[in-house]
Amino acid sequence: MTTTRTDGAGRVGDGSSDGQRFELRLDGLDAVLFDLDGVLTDTASLHEAAWTAVFSDLFAQVELESGKQPSPFTHQDYLRLVDGEARVDGVRHVLADRHIVLPDGSSADPPGLESASAVAAGKDDRFVTLLRTEGPHPFAGSVRLLRELRAAGLSTAVVSASRHCAEVLDAAGLEGLFDARVDGQVAEAMALVGKPDPASYLEAARRLGVEPERSAVIEDAIAGVAAGHRGGFGLVIGIDRQGDGAELAEAGADLVVADLGTLDLVGPGPLADGWHLTYRPTDDAGEGMRETLCTLGNGYFATRGARLEATDDGVHYPGTYLAGLYNRLGSDVAGQRVEHESIVNAPNWLPLTFGANDGPFLGEPGTAVTDEEVRLDLRGGVLQRCFRVTDPAGRRTFVVERRLVSMADPHLAAASLELVAENWSGTLRIRSAIDAAGCADQTAEARLLSHCHLVLTGAGEDPAGIVWLAACTTQSDIVIAEAARTVADGASGPCELRREGTSVAHGLAVELAEGARCHLEKVVAIHTSRDRAISEPIAAARRAVADAPGFAELLAAHRSAWARLWSQSTLEISASGRPSGVVNLHLFHLLQVASPHVTELDAGLSARGLHGEGYEGHVFWDELFVFRFLNMRFAAVSRALLRYRHRRLPAARRLAADAGEVGARFPWQSGSDGRDETPGMLFNPRSGRWMPDRSARQRHVGLAVAFNAWRYVEATGDTEFLEEIGAELLFEVARHFAHLARFDGALGRFSISGVMGPDEFHDGYPWSTAPGIDDNAYTNVLASWVLTRASQLAEKLACDQREDTLGRFGIDEGELARFDEVARGLYVPFHDGVISQFAGYERLEPIDLDAYRARYGNIGRLDLILEAENDAVSRYQVAKQADTLMLFYLFSVTELRELFAHLGHELSDDCVRQTIDYYSARVTHGSTLSRVVHAWIAARGDRSASWRHFAATLAADMADTQGGTTNEGIHLGAMVGTIDLLQRCYTGLEARRGVLVLDPVLPEEVENLRLTLAYRGQHLDVTIDHYEIGVQSAPCEAPVVLVLAGKQMTLRPGEHVRQSLSRSTPRSRPRHVEGHALHDRSAPTKLSETGSDLDVAQPPHPMEEPMATTTDPVCGMVIEEAAAAGSVTHEGATYYFCSSACEERFEADPTQFAAGG
Repeated sequence: MTTTRTDGAGRVGDGSSDGQRFELRLDGLDAVLFDLDGVLTDTASLHEAAWTAVFSDLFAQVELESGKQPSPFTHQDYLRLVDGEARVDGVRHVLADRHIVLPDGSSADPPGLESASAVAAGKDDRFVTLLRTEGPHPFAGSVRLLRELRAAGLSTAVVSASRHCAEVLDAAGLEGLFDARVDGQVAEAMALVGKPDPASYLEAARRLGVEPERSAVIEDAIAGVAAGHRGGFGLVIGIDRQGDGAELAEAGADLVVADLGTLDLVGPGPLADGWHLTYRPTDDAGEGMRETLCTLGNGYFATRGARLEATDDGVHYPGTYLAGLYNRLGSDVAGQRVEHESIVNAPNWLPLTFGANDGPFLGEPGTAVTDEEVRLDLRGGVLQRCFRVTDPAGRRTFVVERRLVSMADPHLAAASLELVAENWSGTLRIRSAIDAAGCADQTAEARLLSHCHLVLTGAGEDPAGIVWLAACTTQSDIVIAEAARTVADGASGPCELRREGTSVAHGLAVELAEGARCHLEKVVAIHTSRDRAISEPIAAARRAVADAPGFAELLAAHRSAWARLWSQSTLEISASGRPSGVVNLHLFHLLQVASPHVTELDAGLSARGLHGEGYEGHVFWDELFVFRFLNMRFAAVSRALLRYRHRRLPAARRLAADAGEVGARFPWQSGSDGRDETPGMLFNPRSGRWMPDRSARQRHVGLAVAFNAWRYVEATGDTEFLEEIGAELLFEVARHFAHLARFDGALGRFSISGVMGPDEFHDGYPWSTAPGIDDNAYTNVLASWVLTRASQLAEKLACDQREDTLGRFGIDEGELARFDEVARGLYVPFHDGVISQFAGYERLEPIDLDAYRARYGNIGRLDLILEAENDAVSRYQVAKQADTLMLFYLFSVTELRELFAHLGHELSDDCVRQTIDYYSARVTHGSTLSRVVHAWIAARGDRSASWRHFAATLAADMADTQGGTTNEGIHLGAMVGTIDLLQRCYTGLEARRGVLVLDPVLPEEVENLRLTLAYRGQHLDVTIDHYEIGVQSAPCEAPVVLVLAGKQMTLRPGEHVRQSLSRSTPRSRPRHVEGHALHDRSAPTKLSETGSDLDVAQPPHPMEEPMATTTDPVCGMVIEEAAAAGSVTHEGATYYFCSSACEERFEADPTQFAAGG
């Protein structure tokens, strides 16, 4: 990592603070650690005022041996003696400087002047008073840099000697922007020595899981700079706000700036250009996360971004997963025999390796990989890896690998290699294999259970370099067949077949001269016995790979398929922190698991995508978040996923019947056939113990299924679906909850007991042995909504249709009356002016979350922390994630008022505010979904807080903020949640009664948005900024009724309507969307009947623009100029490169590669 001055002046560490701009390169930088006072917030002035006051009081009562009073405490004393120091240490320094003797005292001493600790406590009291009355003021440049770093995927921490760090961050609006916090409370609890000792910074690095040499420290205090320097941090930046730049540089600052606003992030960054996720790994740290984020898929199957030569060795984890393909095993857990169903890790098709002459193959001991760059092209769905490998004899081979999982043909995948023998000649030996050795043992829990799901059933070879392998799952009896064709330019002799254990491989040989290159490619086909229109999977896979074209043709079709997907998924954002790249990444991974190919499958959406084995690949309630995007982009996919639930309706009825209930009880975790796959035990890695898991009591998942079906029909107008599928889902879920509700005479209302809400911390009462809690507000209110919708649907059916439909489902008028009675009479508990999360919530004990954060840093899984302490989280008023507040996510306040009025309650403004504040202060955000909900809720009241939650969710997988869980798969619901925040929350997008509503309120950080939508078969292009909203309709579509910022209008085919936004904030009009010019507003307009401007011209979508291509002069690869990793101009000609490694080779000797060279 380096910093450079943009004008080339000055030198790093020269103490300059002259307003010049500097570049902060992200190469080799994993994390940035910030001091608080003077770096992030201007609380230094408050600290100095508090110190001045307390020392004035002390000095007034002290008489020195000379008979004089001590000299007054000055600004220079503050900088020299106390700034950046622990409080008591600061007092000791001042006492020694003034030759005053006081006993140390203890930390329990009250504020006073009798001891050093008492003086420190007095200073603390004064500071707290000033903090409350005057408040901290964040530095704008620091906040901008902080958000840009997080958007770029870097981890961040705050390191401060202040015991009030949490309060300052919260008051300054910076809470949620840090992955770790080490403050005065942490230092005391862990007995960390204060700055200039590096202990606190090293502890922060440990909590982040980063190496100091790959991290930066930003400080404004001399002691803090010295701590960063002594700790061996790769970069130490000093902020000169006091004119002490030279001293900061002398203490060890590599760079001194006047303000962090003078720093510009440059260099590759994981998502520097918004469309290419780039890594340059130098070690194994974060490899699992990179494999997850570089996963390629097409909805039918996905393959993790593991290296071609990788094996399951504790660092790498090759994995290929097919949607809906599970297997069941039995294991002994805590003395019990249990069954568990898991997603299957299919045979690994990746292995493709090589060796030079008699040297070892790539990946074997003795080979060294250097100059590695991994680059995921989001637009084209191609993973590229460039690297150099050296064997023990010093033979170097330069390699460019490209890989795809075809979006054009869901059964195909391919990889190509371009190899250059840099300093050797002889035989290039190639080995290409398929290996069925893998087991599903990625997670800590799985390794404690049975986890081998496959038995090899056959393997062989066909002509033309084809090998095939078949394996069968041990219980579900599904055959997985894979066939691979490997060809290499110049290969001599026939392919050599090798069968070793569970793998089948081909060996090839190519003779190379020094400096010569070889092209080889591997094309793979995958079929299973679950596929349609095949005779049997082995023959299907062999035929598919034999008929498949070469890599170049596959790539062209694959890119075209991705272009079509992106044209339906336009979501462009211009905002501070450059979030567009992460948004594109989230869209990319959603499209890989919910592509149109899903419509041909019987599969649900795994919470962790097809990217890993987290949660055993099970289906939860995440479609509640995902459908909100799909309904207006890929409605057919939503319908297919709802069919997955409908096909499992018999299993849901059976689950209810087995419990003596009626209707459909959808399970919390679902897999192959719809039975309840929720495990009864949960392993706690902190304590090494198994814990009871009662999350199967989350009955609200069935309500989510009904909610999704109804919202799908609202968005699409698909009445055929409603008649065939939706009505049955709605009625069966309503029937189940009408049965669960029991009339409570004491309450005079219906009660639902023994359940769990979305907050998984509370699975029972601490004063009762009975499982579950009673009258969860989220469950009861949503149940009332579903019951009401079921009643309304029955009322709206035509007379002849009503009798037939209700007769099919066995519903009579008495049951409909029961629906209505329960919908109006369900109990919703309240306490102290807020909606209670459940009955009796107010009896739980309060808990000091800040104290636990000080001790543990990340307390998202406080349940595991407390269990390891032999305590139980169910005793306390704390939530893992949004529970009651989910109501404000699913419904507008207006809708909620109607719902509560239907239940006989008034929902006042005060109750809404107090409920949101109450639970926001009691949540650990242990689920990535939690911040999505909190961002949504805050959007209309505190847009800055909303954006902070949004930014934190963006970082969840990019920075792996959930305790290292990204290696087990993406957090799909959170990824789509960030997209939905942009698409619906900040735009105010709703579909209501055949009308499309847009009522945007953008956060200040957002300049503008552009998105495309499909509303009831009509295609719309929407642009929004702080001043106006525009909607363009495609030609030949039916008219659309719109309500834009409260004004109703009809949008005719081909028209472009605009509506001014009266709530605009004063700011300069934005001019550009990232990478794309805004639509030209100066084009001719005409006036519509509504008075809004109409503009027939529609801006072209960027995906429709032709891409210029060229050839990398070093490796010979054909690349798009716009997607090139770099370019160099030599003798009047411009050359483009697929990777920085190729660019560096060119610059070292241009004459070797330039035209005519």
